[in-house]
Amino acid sequence: MKLLLTGIFSLVSLSAHGDNPILMRATESSIVFEDGTRISMKRDKIGDLDTVEVTVEGKNIKITKGDIGQIPDPLINSVELTHPSPDRWELTVSYAYGQKWAWASSEITICFGKGGYIEKKLKIPTGKDTWIYKRQKAGMPEEDAGNGGRIPGIE
Repeated sequence: MKLLLTGIFSLVSLSAHGDNPILMRATESSIVFEDGTRISMKRDKIGDLDTVEVTVEGKNIKITKGDIGQIPDPLINSVELTHPSPDRWELTVSYAYGQKWAWASSEITICFGKGGYIEKKLKIPTGKDTWIYKRQKAGMPEEDAGNGGRIPGIE
């Protein structure tokens, strides 16, 4: 199963008292698929990514800012949910920071199973076609997992 969602937290134009449109950034974005799978992403009061909730196969998994880490004012390019093994799902979010449109987006992959959050993997751009890779298992400190081009087992 592979699901793809794009355009999270895009700007929304609203009309208010007359003809002057107001541009606002959404504070929550959700999508529900035909099979009942639901992905919901919420911002906190200052605009950082706060929580990610996934409902899949009737199980609701909530991943908090404590698990995700600080992602300030993300401009989310795409969201991909995969099911690589019977007891594991991976939610990969590709994003750029705030108004800094970069030639390469960062990625966070949140891994979870029926029991909840397992780990996160980060891919952070450092130059043209080069990245830093980091991994953090639930309840453990973040560790460096490599750098350079594509690192087998991380992407």
